[in-house]
Amino acid sequence: MAKLVTVVQTYFKDGTYRNNTVELQIPTEAMKLIEEYWKKQGIHKLTQAKYLAANQGACAYLKQDEQLICGINNMSVLEQDDNELFNHSFKDEEEDDE
Repeated sequence: MAKLVTVVQTYFKDGTYRNNTVELQIPTEAMKLIEEYWKKQGIHKLTQAKYLAANQGACAYLKQDEQLICGINNMSVLEQDDNELFNHSFKDEEEDDE
């Protein structure tokens, strides 16, 4: 089974982080075409993250049977707001009862 995986990473001031992951199952033939295209054209030119906060980054990978085939860490980011940061927000358990 092949997958196209995208991860948005959010890093917090206290040194912790959160990964939000989207996995799309794709045909093996599609994975091979994407891999070939990324390698031929240059994955850094073809993968870009948009509208991330200043404390976020993004990655994209191709996997087959949970094995990494190729990918990119630290995608270039377009239209990033350097003044916007995501912070931890914990919901009080008592708020669940309301």
